[in-house]
Amino acid sequence: MLNHETDRAIALVSARSGLPARGDPHASKGGTAMPESLDRTPTDQLCALPRHLSSAMAARIVLRGFLSDLKDGEHYAADGELIVTELVTSIVLTPRTPEHLLINVLFEHSAATGLFIEVTDTGLSGPCRPDSPGLGIVQELSTDWGHDLMTRRLWAYLAPPG
Repeated sequence: MLNHETDRAIALVSARSGLPARGDPHASKGGTAMPESLDRTPTDQLCALPRHLSSAMAARIVLRGFLSDLKDGEHYAADGELIVTELVTSIVLTPRTPEHLLINVLFEHSAATGLFIEVTDTGLSGPCRPDSPGLGIVQELSTDWGHDLMTRRLWAYLAPPG
């Protein structure tokens, strides 16, 4: 469930970057709908944020809201926030993508597999560089992580408790 803090964070990032944020990455292009996040099921959440460094802060706030609804959410909080920050930063700093495009941030949770975090650049496809220093942090903290260089997608898993 979304809360007022999440909505405010997404709106703040949108205002700081001067770019619209939309909750539905499949929404028609050209609109400047109110920033929102989609709560697709009780165990996953997708949000679209401006391709801007301040979106890392908004992604952390969305993650906190998502985890607050999970029984074992506190288990993932600290490492999850670092991981989503590094994934967003790596995607945003990838050259050759226009700044006016969006990034998608997806959180999925399963009691069996843990927390899955994915950040995708919705812009032009083409190779990105998976060699940012922050991805070393992702590698250290996650159970597994990876990238799809052609679609500019970075992802990581955090193991469930126990």
